[in-house]
Parts: sequence; structure tokens; C-alpha cells
Amino acid sequence: MDITDPPPLPSKQSKNGISALGNAPRSKYGPRIIRRKKKGSSTTADANDTPAHIENNTQLHHIISTTLPKDYEFEIPKTIWRIEKADATAVALQLPEGLLMYASTIGDILIKFAYRFQPPSQKGG
Repeated sequence: MDITDPPPLPSKQSKNGISALGNAPRSKYGPRIIRRKKKGSSTTADANDTPAHIENNTQLHHIISTTLPKDYEFEIPKTIWRIEKADATAVALQLPEGLLMYASTIGDILIKFAYRFQPPSQKGG
């Protein structure tokens, strides 16, 4: 053993090959590393591809282009598709403080164009 080599780790292996430091068998190759897939590596169609009735809705795109700033991509068509796909009955918006002024506009757009979204009925009188 050289002076620069780290000291060996204590081997506390039982007869069945399971380490006393944990219940996983020791491997001569080291720990198993699981990596996430990259976003562009999917071989199937993207789950968030919006259908034609949303992508080709000229009224929706006109309202988005005239009421929301062009500096930001709010992904309204994608959000409408996710609301429809999930058959959501309630939706919450979370925006950074600088974009809160657009929350009511975005909410109005979602209520108007997310066909399955039913706003809660107002009770009282």
C-alpha cells in the first residue's frame, strides 16, 4: 500500500454476500446510477402535443396575442389541453410576482376556452 492510497473500507460481509452496512448486495462495480431521460429523447409522441381544435383556434390565438405580452410564453394552448385531458374541475395559477397582473386575464382565457372546465356555480343571492 502506497502512502497516497486511501485506507481500505472495512468489509463487513456476512456469509450470504450481503453487506452489514446495508441490505443491498455488494457489487464489484460500485453503486448503480439511474439517470433520467432527456426531454428530447422520447421515441413516442409527446404527451403534451395539443390537438388540432386548440392549435387551429384562431379566436384563442387572437385573444392571446392582443391581451398578453409577447415577451413571455405562457403556454396557454398547452395548459388548455392539460385541463381538458385531466378533466379538471378546478385549476390554480401560480405566477411570479411580476406577472400577477396577467393572472385574471389568463384565468378568463382558460375559463372561456377549456371546454371541460366548469367554474363553480355561485351560491347565494
